[in-house]
Amino acid sequence: MTEHVYSVQLYTLREAVSDDVAATLERVAAMGFENVELYRFERYREEYRSALAATGLRPLSAHASLVDGDAWAAVRAAAELGVGTLIDPRIDAARWTTRGDIEDAAMELNAVAKRARSGASSSGITITITRFGTISAAGRGSRCPRSGTGPGGS
Repeated sequence: MTEHVYSVQLYTLREAVSDDVAATLERVAAMGFENVELYRFERYREEYRSALAATGLRPLSAHASLVDGDAWAAVRAAAELGVGTLIDPRIDAARWTTRGDIEDAAMELNAVAKRARSGASSSGITITITRFGTISAAGRGSRCPRSGTGPGGS
């Protein structure tokens, strides 16, 4: 039998997290959860560090801008907090106008993933992306040339 691992996406509790990280994580742990997906982990890094240690919650994942942002700062912060998977939730629409743009963004994300998983700088973090099929607002209804998915990843 497979054991189910449930996690709370703290984005759904973003107002509570913004008010008090420690109290929010205490309530999540008191409900019986063991895992969380961090919300704004770079902004609340120190608060998360303390609250995760106090509650025993495990940060399975978090979102960060890896292609359009400072990937290495995000990877370092995630590694410090014990995040297992780092997700790039949105790549700027201007990066999705041609097949070449998409391939360039994919190569950049692959480079982040390779560095995060190997060598002296290894963090052991898995890198992934969401909504890969969405090309741009202007391209609504378009299909991603590689994945064959339409807007919303469908």
